Amino acid sequence: MKILKIDPESPAPEIILEAVQILKKGGLVVFPTETVYGLAANALDPKAIKKIFKVKGRPENKPLIILIAKLEDLPLVAEDIPKEAYTLAEKFWPGPLTLVLKTSDIIPEEITAGGGTVAVRFSSHPVALALTAELGSPITASSANPSSKPSHKTVDGILKDFKNSKEIELILDAGETPIGKPSTILDLTKHPPIILREGSITKEQIAKVIKII
Repeated sequence: MKILKIDPESPAPEIILEAVQILKKGGLVVFPTETVYGLAANALDPKAIKKIFKVKGRPENKPLIILIAKLEDLPLVAEDIPKEAYTLAEKFWPGPLTLVLKTSDIIPEEITAGGGTVAVRFSSHPVALALTAELGSPITASSANPSSKPSHKTVDGILKDFKNSKEIELILDAGETPIGKPSTILDLTKHPPIILREGSITKEQIAKVIKII
């Protein structure tokens, strides 16, 4: 397991390229977001996605969040996108809000757990943005911790949790993540939408933008 220090504001292109080469080969990379550290795999690679579940000890019936590089990528990963999604995106993206939408055909069932929906986020962290942009496809954004254990805002806990892991090839250490709290997850396939997890964006903030339960 290799560890590379990376500037959280201006990530070095050569480090991003090294991480992307691992992702292209089906490997796993730990990376920072504005919320907590994530565990990245190419979200269009079923074999790589299965590694995420194995490493985390995560039940395969629990879907994963994916990250996109720009708002224009949303129609590539989701279908029948409601206007509320774009209203929320205008207010909160890029940022710590995850939207659950009807999945497109390109997203593997390993991501969605066969549920027909996909959880999408557009991160504001420069490292996360650089990874998704350079890879040219979405990446997974499951938090870098064993299932049922707390997420991490520094790599110290990650090194302890995964010290024996052979699947994680690279850790990008950008210091402490700015927020340190998971993203808020909002299910837009329900009418009205439902908050599945309240994170750094509150129910009250969302309710000022769209009607929710």
